[in-house]
Amino acid sequence: MSNRYLERYEFSQPGLDAREAEFKPVLENGVPMHDLRAVDMVEEALLDPRWGYRTAKGIERSVFVLPHSLIASILEVTPCIARLTPLRKNGEDAYAHREKPKSAAEKYEAVRRVLAKDY
Repeated sequence: MSNRYLERYEFSQPGLDAREAEFKPVLENGVPMHDLRAVDMVEEALLDPRWGYRTAKGIERSVFVLPHSLIASILEVTPCIARLTPLRKNGEDAYAHREKPKSAAEKYEAVRRVLAKDY
């Protein structure tokens, strides 16, 4: 599991000495430590070179061990790995990895949406 997501620790039993208390590592955004492997799996799916962007359902099909609700929540609460694109596929939000450059289709859709709001 990757430690890069860990930001702070919470004590599971307040009032105990740090040596006695069980540590419950959490993410900055509240995702529990046991879900870090799930975050890594979603990140790997976003980095798949076959796809420019992914929907939660598409990731669910490629990472079939994770439930759709967990994938969707990871995509929403981890802006450090996933960015919402202006594109939609079959009515679903599409996400891309934060490090992937914006595609021409994303730029076009962003401009189209701005122009559509003016009319």
